[in-house]
Amino acid sequence: MANNFIKWPRFTPLVSAVYFCFLLFF
Repeated sequence: MANNFIKWPRFTPLVSAVYFCFLLFF
């Protein structure tokens, strides 16, 4: 999952932060 996060720089900082938090909680 972490690799996909790095491959999608097009996401806005807000969306990236939410996605990162999702990985932390789950």
